Amino acid sequence: MKKVGLDVIISGISTLVDGSVKVTCVSRELSDTDAATLLGLRRKEAYAVFALEPIQDTDLVDMDPFKVPKGKSPSQSLRHHLYKLWEQGAQKKDFQTFYENQLNTWCESIRERLDDNV
Repeated sequence: MKKVGLDVIISGISTLVDGSVKVTCVSRELSDTDAATLLGLRRKEAYAVFALEPIQDTDLVDMDPFKVPKGKSPSQSLRHHLYKLWEQGAQKKDFQTFYENQLNTWCESIRERLDDNV
C-alpha cells in the first residue's frame, strides 16, 4: 500500500456545492520518493489525518475510515439525494428507473477507470 507522511501547512479550507470540504495543504520540498508516491495517489480516494503534533501509529488504532456515521447510511443518503434530484425535474421516468440508470452510469464510469476493466 502506498503511503506518504508529510508535514503540511493547511492553507485553505472551503465547502463545495455538494457539501464536501476541500482542504488545501502546502508541504516542504519533498524527496523524489515521497513526490513519486504522492503523485501516484493523484485522483485516488485516500485517507488523511491532521494533527498539530506528529502522528504515532498508536494514534490511528481507534480510527475506522469505514465507520458509518449515525443517521442515514451512505447508500441511504445517496438514494435520498437522487430522489430530490429526480423531484426537481428529472421525472421523465419513474424514480426506480432513474435511480438504476444513475447507478449504472456511475458503475460504468468507475469500471472504465479500473486497470483490469472488471
